[in-house]
Amino acid sequence: MEAKVRCGAVTTLGVTQTGDGRLKFNISEGEAIDAPTHQLALSVGHNAGLFSKIAELMNIPYAIY
Repeated sequence: MEAKVRCGAVTTLGVTQTGDGRLKFNISEGEAIDAPTHQLALSVGHNAGLFSKIAELMNIPYAIY
């Protein structure tokens, strides 16, 4: 599946599980460019700060790449 994404700042948020069964957020910021895209969830803009605050409020470990 391909989708057209607006060019500019984007943030990915992956939700995974730790070895002890807790949720973990994997957060990365980057730039969407004019090229075919793969299956991926993006938010418009750089939002790592927002996602990390949510993780802290929910007591979910996170990593920013």
